[in-house]
Amino acid sequence: MEIPFKYINEGSVQAGRKFSALHPDYVKIDELKSQDLLVILYDFSKFLTYYNQKGQVDGDFSKILQDEIFIIAQILSLDFEEFNNQFAEAYLKYNKFSRPEKKAKYLAICKDIIFKSLNTINYWYTFLKKIYPAYKEHSRTLNEISYLINEKLSPVWPDSKALLGEEYTLEDFATIWTPEEDKVKKINHSPQEIFGEIAEALLYLNQKGKALLSHNLSQNNHQPHISLLLAFLDLYKIPQQEINKLGLLHLNHYYKNILKQAPYNFKADKTYLQFQLDEGVPAVEIEENTPFVAGETADGQKLIYEADHHSVITQAEAKKAGVYYASKQRGIYKGKNFEIIKSLYAKEFEVQPYSEKEKEVHETQIPPFGEEQERQNEVNFLMDEGTLGLTLASPLFYLSEGNRNINIKFQLTEATFTSFRKLITKLKADDSESFEVLYVKTFLDLFEIYITSPNGWFNIEEKKITIDQEKNILGVNITLNENEPSWAAYQKNIHQKNGIENTPLLYLKVKNDNYIYGYSLLQPLVFASIFIKTDVKLSQSLTAYNQIGQLNTDAPFQPFGPTPKKGSYLLLGNNEIFQKAIDTLDIQIKWYQIPELADGMYGHYQSYPLEWDNSTFKAKVYLLQEGKWKLIPDGEKFLFQTTDRNQEKPQEKGPLKPTTFWKFGRVSNLEIPHHFQNIHEKTQFDKLTKRGFIKIELENPSEGFGHLVYPSVLTEVTTHNAKSSFFSKTKEKPVPLAPYTPQIEKITLNYSASQEIHGLDETQIKGKEDQHFGMYHFHPFGYEKIFPNEKSLIPSFLPAIDYDGAFHIGLDKVHAPETVNLFFEMSDASTATSEDIPPTIVWSYLSNNEWHQLPSGAILLDTTKGFLKSGIIRLSLPEKIKKGNTIMDDQLYWLRASAKGNIHVSSKIKKISTQFISVTASSSTDIGQKYEDQYLPEYQIKRGMVHFKGVKKIQQPLASYGGIPAENHENFTFRIAERLRHKKRAITSWDFERLVLEKFHELNHAHCLQNLSTKSEDVSNSILMIVSPKSSHKGHQERMVSSEMLYQIKQFLQELTTPFCNIEVSNPTYERIKILTAVRFKSGQNNGYSIQKLQTAISDYINGPYAQDNPINLGGHINIADVLSYLRTLPYVAHITRFSIVQTAQKYNGQFTLIDTAREGESKDRLKATKPWSILISAKQHQIELIEEGEDIKAEQAGISHLSLGDDFIIED
Repeated sequence: MEIPFKYINEGSVQAGRKFSALHPDYVKIDELKSQDLLVILYDFSKFLTYYNQKGQVDGDFSKILQDEIFIIAQILSLDFEEFNNQFAEAYLKYNKFSRPEKKAKYLAICKDIIFKSLNTINYWYTFLKKIYPAYKEHSRTLNEISYLINEKLSPVWPDSKALLGEEYTLEDFATIWTPEEDKVKKINHSPQEIFGEIAEALLYLNQKGKALLSHNLSQNNHQPHISLLLAFLDLYKIPQQEINKLGLLHLNHYYKNILKQAPYNFKADKTYLQFQLDEGVPAVEIEENTPFVAGETADGQKLIYEADHHSVITQAEAKKAGVYYASKQRGIYKGKNFEIIKSLYAKEFEVQPYSEKEKEVHETQIPPFGEEQERQNEVNFLMDEGTLGLTLASPLFYLSEGNRNINIKFQLTEATFTSFRKLITKLKADDSESFEVLYVKTFLDLFEIYITSPNGWFNIEEKKITIDQEKNILGVNITLNENEPSWAAYQKNIHQKNGIENTPLLYLKVKNDNYIYGYSLLQPLVFASIFIKTDVKLSQSLTAYNQIGQLNTDAPFQPFGPTPKKGSYLLLGNNEIFQKAIDTLDIQIKWYQIPELADGMYGHYQSYPLEWDNSTFKAKVYLLQEGKWKLIPDGEKFLFQTTDRNQEKPQEKGPLKPTTFWKFGRVSNLEIPHHFQNIHEKTQFDKLTKRGFIKIELENPSEGFGHLVYPSVLTEVTTHNAKSSFFSKTKEKPVPLAPYTPQIEKITLNYSASQEIHGLDETQIKGKEDQHFGMYHFHPFGYEKIFPNEKSLIPSFLPAIDYDGAFHIGLDKVHAPETVNLFFEMSDASTATSEDIPPTIVWSYLSNNEWHQLPSGAILLDTTKGFLKSGIIRLSLPEKIKKGNTIMDDQLYWLRASAKGNIHVSSKIKKISTQFISVTASSSTDIGQKYEDQYLPEYQIKRGMVHFKGVKKIQQPLASYGGIPAENHENFTFRIAERLRHKKRAITSWDFERLVLEKFHELNHAHCLQNLSTKSEDVSNSILMIVSPKSSHKGHQERMVSSEMLYQIKQFLQELTTPFCNIEVSNPTYERIKILTAVRFKSGQNNGYSIQKLQTAISDYINGPYAQDNPINLGGHINIADVLSYLRTLPYVAHITRFSIVQTAQKYNGQFTLIDTAREGESKDRLKATKPWSILISAKQHQIELIEEGEDIKAEQAGISHLSLGDDFIIED
């Protein structure tokens, strides 16, 4: 026989602690029952001589005891089991021995037992027949015996006679034994089969005995002396019971008087009360031991609960809660451990109050410090991806149109960039991977970049992240084309953040699903400076004026008016552009109906006596600053350009381009500062306008475009030509063309502007407000302005997270300084082992966007034991706690409980509320007098013994807990017997197990494994105690002992054993078994319903040993053939094939593994637990496929489609 593990120990269960030998009924001094006494009395009467009235011997006294009840007593006193065992033993030896004399000996014993049995039944029959000679119907016993002889025994009577032979006298048997011919059974004289018929008859009578006795005693046909006898026997029970108590009295004397032990009294149960104060009442004090009424018992006794502590009830209410969780990844570089945050999760939820009308349904349980979401399936996702990033605010980002390119350079400090480079090096997959390759992997998709558009946050698709190792610069480049939305100012009702300035924002959100989550890389980075450059092409939203007035640029317009001349001008305004300190400016003019002559303007004005050509027409460009026009460097430009060269200066003669392009590359030389105050205002020009416009002023020629000279030139030419026609043959002059009036069809601007923010790594903030630039950290639940700020902080790329998880509580109606009672209703979730030390929890309060740690003295009470169980945490809130913080809801006061390391140990939160106190049943109140289960139902306590002024409502939203009934005598006896054996010292496995089960009544099973730990086998001086709670409504779910109890058990055992023994207390490890098979159901079956039945049948079969409170089979196994055979016996299954089993287990190092019976080269006939403390249980769902035909199909190894994420989907190396 294969032994799965060398640690052979069945463990102990609560039910197994009871020693039957200590039970008062185990051995009785007088254990005779009434039927036994009747049999003895009747047998004894046969030895007493009976004398008649004449003094003559007339038989014995049995003749006066002729009553049916004596036969019933004999039937009930029959030891059927002993009788059956005697025959079975004799018949076994008869078959076993081959020597004739031996066979004859044991055959004789068998025949003797058969004869005695038949003779006894015949005696009962003849006895009753004498009593009731003519009235069978008056004796049920006689009727039953007659029926058995007729129907069961007489058919085998001939073979019985043949078997017994002449050695036994059978002539005295009643004639009823002779069967009718058609009832005779031929069984070839088999002693076993003859005895089988007899034994069945006797068993039947024995089982009917109690009913026959009850019926007989209810009859009134007993003779007087028989009735007196029965009454005497009934009275005898009283002294008999007293006699039988002598053993119990002796035990009690020894336990209570000699050993001075006593039964445990009942343990008072506890519960929680919530208070609601009247409006305007700041606080109410509840003194310790203040009584509250929980109803009355049947006899009118009040059930009183008393306050455990002095408490101050205030108006503070919990309104919101939030959870952060930083998922971390550990690594080793050059022999040293390091860790990075690989993802961030967050969850915010509203706090729902307790309500008696709405019964509490806790569908979602929140881990207080978060939990890993990577392996969860979608159904089990409890948290969302945490939004974390850096936001830049600058008026430079007002970019409403055109093709826009934005380049941001983060100049990092030397120290932080060096650390940044080292961390990237640590993350290399292997030494051959270069820094540049890893950089590309890491930064290719490091951010999601958003801008504030008029309709919300707009995601930028075209982006690039660069790094300059020589200059310590991290660069971000983004592009917006002309079809993408405007970059507009932040608006609270659109962009959903409170209090951010009315400025365009750029949000660099760290992506959770990048190759490497960027938090650990970016967070420490400190900026020395930031340089922002914007480059805009084809901006055309311009407000235009000339010397006449405002122009409509939607249609071709005359920039210099209908009769331009030197000094005529065009004003172009746009606050978005010209309130900035632009670095470069390009102007592109598309002319409307420009002269299309081969010589351009030279040809157009050839008939004018002005010697004009293409280069004659010039303009100057000015920029308005502080109400004064400043000539832009290189601001004198040719108005037209020719097609034969790509230069601003045109050829004197030549065709004109339809467009003119001016480039001003040195606008920044004007040293005009940004003037962002008016950048968002409507652009208009009047006498008070100080900025926001450029002016294009016609500089040359002085005659403008010849509109003033054209009439005189035309008159002169007309007169000349007229004279030439009539008086001479002088050559006519060409008629001058009408002067060209410039019209612009379209004008666009290209420009660039930049902003540089210096001194970010300095703590002094003086003057930083004037840089018109802001930086924000976006947190999952809010934001924080980090530049400029009032705290003189040196801004980093991302906010610091110095914990693994944090729980945030938002309070309303706080009037600090005051105390607040926070109540946490926790689930019974558990850690795997007592070696998982609970994390140290740090409480902080929020003030001015900064978390300040509460001193240890401010934590007045914590009955949750660090979020391990339901309880109250009482905190003293300082006066400095403030609302109005932006990193959380600014309307609430915030507390934070943060933890680092082993945060999975904490139980999950079902509900959180405020203004709770704990109460305990008073010493005079035994709740068991009214409620058998020792627990007070919820909402029973609604008032105190006295009226509390200012208290509007008292309620008890949870049932009481922790109540234990007074120890009964049986449990007291067993406890002391165990104590005498282990002497409250843990030495053997039995001692450990019984001590734990005695102390912790919530447990059902304890299993002590020596020289083991959950991390490895063969650990010397080590005890691994596996415990399991009693069954609950969860059925086959994994039963787990709470984390708090694991620690309590460990501490309890450490005090009772040697200090050289390392004790670890753990829950069992549950390894799930999943069936993969194809089935065909019998015709007429509903396939969907049958699949559900089969799912249930498989789960019940696998979980059978674990169901309810049966002893747990640690380190067990399951035979594949047994499961398959069981499934084939199900009445609705016609054929089953392609059968395999998958087992999900966890290795000692914490990694999961999958064991598949269908895996190639790993043929298995059974699956066994991988660890001595593992339990095999059913998977939640089995893979069942329907087939139409009954063919046999070979099982295949489980693939992705057969497995469930979060249950048995495992990626193996």
